Amino acid sequence: MSSNRKCCVSNCKSRDLQDFSFHYIPVDTNLALQWKEAIAPFSDVEDLSEYSTICSSHFKHEDFIVSSKKRTLRAGAIPSRFLNSNTEFTESTEFPGSCIFNNVFDCATQTLRTSAQIESLEYTNRCLKQKLKQLQLRYDKLKETVEREKQEKSLCKEWEQLKQIKNDAKNLNPKAILILDQIQNYNKKKPKWSETTIRYCIAWRFCSPRGYEFPRNDFLKLPCKTTLRKYFGSENKHLIKERLTSEIKNLNISERVCSLIVDDMAVKESIRYSKAEDRIFGLETLPKVNTITKKPVIANQLLCFIIHGISTKYVTPASYYFHKKLSSTELHKLALEVLKLLAECQFMVVRIVEETFWKWLPSNLHSTSFQCWFKTFFQF
Repeated sequence: MSSNRKCCVSNCKSRDLQDFSFHYIPVDTNLALQWKEAIAPFSDVEDLSEYSTICSSHFKHEDFIVSSKKRTLRAGAIPSRFLNSNTEFTESTEFPGSCIFNNVFDCATQTLRTSAQIESLEYTNRCLKQKLKQLQLRYDKLKETVEREKQEKSLCKEWEQLKQIKNDAKNLNPKAILILDQIQNYNKKKPKWSETTIRYCIAWRFCSPRGYEFPRNDFLKLPCKTTLRKYFGSENKHLIKERLTSEIKNLNISERVCSLIVDDMAVKESIRYSKAEDRIFGLETLPKVNTITKKPVIANQLLCFIIHGISTKYVTPASYYFHKKLSSTELHKLALEVLKLLAECQFMVVRIVEETFWKWLPSNLHSTSFQCWFKTFFQF
C-alpha cells in the first residue's frame, strides 16, 4: 500500500487511515463502465481513467475474499458504499477505510434483521395459535352437530319402526297390537288392553297357565288372571256386567250405538291342572255344560263376542266361551244372553257381524227371536 495513492471519491480521507486497500478501475470495458457510473455522482474527477483508484471502504464486506494473509476483491464486484448519498448504496455512515467498523456494521445489521425475523415469527406464531383455537372450537361444534344428527337419525329410525307398528296394528296384526300394548302400558299402574290382546291371552292361558304366567314375571306385561276372568260369560257374569257398566259411563247416548261381532278361533286341545287355583284348564266353559253332557269336554274353539262402536271408534270384548262342536241352538242361546247383558248395560246393538253366524242358526230363528229382539230393543 503506497501513501501517495488517493481515493477518487470526494471528501474521502482514506489515505490518512490504515487497514484499507486501493483498487484501480477494471480493464474490462463493461465492468469499468459500471464502476464509473457508480463513482461519478460522488467524485470530483471529471474524467475517470484506468489509473483512478478507489478505496476498500466503498465496497461491501462480502465483496472481498479474506484469507489469513491478504484480502482480495472479488471478480465483478462494484463499489456501492458512499457518504452523503441518497441512493440505495448508502446503507451506512461508517468511516471510510475502517475494516473493523465494516464488520461491526454488518454484525449489527444482521442482528437487527434477525430480531425483525424473530418478531415476525412470534407474530406469526400468535396468529397461528389464535387460528388453531378457532379451528378447535369449530371442530367441537361440528362434532356436536354430527353426534346430534346421529341421535336424530337413530330416533327417526325408531320413529319409523313405531309408525310401522301402528299401521300394522290398525290392520289388526296381532303381533303389532301386542307390541303396541306393551309400549302404551309400560309404566301404567292400571293398564288398558286391546280386544285382540285379551283374546290371545285368554287362549294362551287356557292352553298353558304356567306357560302364560312365566313371561309375566319379568319378561312381558300381560293381563293378569283376574282381568281375564272378567271376560268369561259362564263364570263371572256379575264381573262382566260391572266392567261393561264402568266402560259405558264414558260414552254418551250416540256413542253407545254399536255392532256385535261374533268370532271363533281354534285352540289346541290340552288339559292343565293349576294347583294354586285348584282348577283344571282346557275344558268347555259353556253355561250348564256338565248338567247336559254329564262328562267334561275338552275345548278346541274359543267363541268371542265383541262390541264395536259405530259413531265412535272403540272395540270392547263382551264375553268369551271355550267350546267344542257348538250347536246352532247353543249359539242362539249364547247370543241372546250376550244381547240381554248388553241391553242391561245400556249398549245399543243395531247389528250382528259374522259371515257364518246366520248359517249356524236354525232357519225358523232368522225371522222370529232376533227380529223380535231388535224390534223390542229399538223401543228402548
